[in-house]
Amino acid sequence: AYDSHPNWSPDGTKLVFVSLRSGNPDIWIADIESTPIEFTQVTTHSYADEHPSWHQNGNEILFASNRNGAYNVFSKNIETNSLTAITNDNNDDFYPQIIKNDTLLFASYRGNTCNIYTMDLQNSETTLVANTTSYDASPRYCSHVNWIVYHGYRNNQYDIYIASPELH
Repeated sequence: AYDSHPNWSPDGTKLVFVSLRSGNPDIWIADIESTPIEFTQVTTHSYADEHPSWHQNGNEILFASNRNGAYNVFSKNIETNSLTAITNDNNDDFYPQIIKNDTLLFASYRGNTCNIYTMDLQNSETTLVANTTSYDASPRYCSHVNWIVYHGYRNNQYDIYIASPELH
């Protein structure tokens, strides 16, 4: 099976990842503490579900999906099975991660190219983090140093970049 984009659960007992084992790019969870490892399919939509990450509460998985046309960010509560659209944009939003203060970190084609954004989940206010004219994607936040790391394409090559988000 094709498996990709793994992310650890906050407690370190599970992995969320994308798999084609059902024939479509869907979100799956591997419970690595069970013997044998138990696999649970989280999404079963006929469109692509990509780039999963865990909410800090451990009960929700964020992911990007093109189920409504453009890629947008969704949250799936794994206890209640409820699905919530977090973004609703005509441009592609992907690589979601919840960071401190209920802020969504993600990459988006909202401008002329792909850039890094944050969104306040209380009021949906979006802030551009990395304002470049080049491609920037795959953001990940580290709370220990309050930095965002991401990859960008400049001068015909990919490199790793860091930025400090303005979080309130």
